[in-house]
Amino acid sequence: MRRLILSLLCLFFTCLLCAVDVEGVFGIYRVVLHDKSGTFSIYMENAKNSKYVPVLNSLDSSSGTRFYLKAGSFVHVLSKSAGIPVSQYLTDTGFRVEYTVKNLALVALTFTFVSSDDGKLGEFSDVIIADIFVTNTSGKTDSFALKAVFDTVLGESVAKHFSTNSFPVINEEMSFSSMYADKWIRTSDGNNSMQFLLDGDTITRPLSVTLANRDILLTDVWTPTLIPGRGFNSLFSFNNSALCIHWNSYRIAPKLQSAVRFYITAASNEQNPADTSSSFFTGGKAAEISAEIMVVQEQAVEEIIEPPVVYDVTGTAPVNDKGSLENPKKTPVDDTSIQDENPYVYDEPIKEEQLDPAYIEALLAKIESLEAESTEIDREEILRLNAELDAILEYLRR
Repeated sequence: MRRLILSLLCLFFTCLLCAVDVEGVFGIYRVVLHDKSGTFSIYMENAKNSKYVPVLNSLDSSSGTRFYLKAGSFVHVLSKSAGIPVSQYLTDTGFRVEYTVKNLALVALTFTFVSSDDGKLGEFSDVIIADIFVTNTSGKTDSFALKAVFDTVLGESVAKHFSTNSFPVINEEMSFSSMYADKWIRTSDGNNSMQFLLDGDTITRPLSVTLANRDILLTDVWTPTLIPGRGFNSLFSFNNSALCIHWNSYRIAPKLQSAVRFYITAASNEQNPADTSSSFFTGGKAAEISAEIMVVQEQAVEEIIEPPVVYDVTGTAPVNDKGSLENPKKTPVDDTSIQDENPYVYDEPIKEEQLDPAYIEALLAKIESLEAESTEIDREEILRLNAELDAILEYLRR
């Protein structure tokens, strides 16, 4: 037995020593796939000196950039360190990463590099098409949701961590329930910039987008707790900002898929990265190469719309679908039209405690937990809780 254990240990350490990083250059980007950790790093070329600078934190093989899968009510951290098998390889136009959650799902990331001018891979390709596919490999229909955390780095060396189409400077925690007005999240060191395009015709609409310290976001707690006005610091790291994207849940039948798409762009020499006004998008090339995503999204999957209540950094008012602030009117809810398909009508006055985000999150969690029950589902309780949730949301919309 002792010999067997020693042999296995030798084999394990031999495999670690044999782990080799794979590198590739696509346009202005350099990609490194870390075989040992199952992570990847992305760099961009600095036009002033032709050297590559990281656009995602490269510390510890970029372990701060991480993906999560929520199946039912359970959250899976998609990483080798969490025991998830990871396979990754370069392709002719980018790279692919596959996470295998045994007997449950296959999550595949496909990053494709093209030019914002003609949509083709070339020397100056500056657009990354990011597609994430979730395939149900279990034997039953289940709900699946994705979360991605990107440990950004460019804005940490200057006085401006992030910006959007609506906010020129963001230096504290902020969350968005819609990117309709903000369009993109950009981070820059003044010379080199990268941005996430999160609103547009060929982009999957996120459920929410959050900017916070990476340690707050890198947790299997599905929805992070934000503190209005808090900067990008934690007990373990200082001035360390990151971006978190949540997408809606999908109910997926066995062997079927769901898919989401967004874009990453970059630019150097103090130029702004390309957005959806570039030729790649306006000329129809982006729509043309979205065929695979469209086919997947037309499969027999049901998108579960989860309207979150997201507060702005002042913590005083909810953010509406356009990204602007609303001040709800203090009037009781008695409108039964919001319960068109629900026989249960919540006609009690809305209390102040019910407007607390923590209360609403707990309500959502309770509904989700009941719906995930594999045995007897308490349909009446689900309808009653949904009626209360609808009444609260209607109250906040007024």
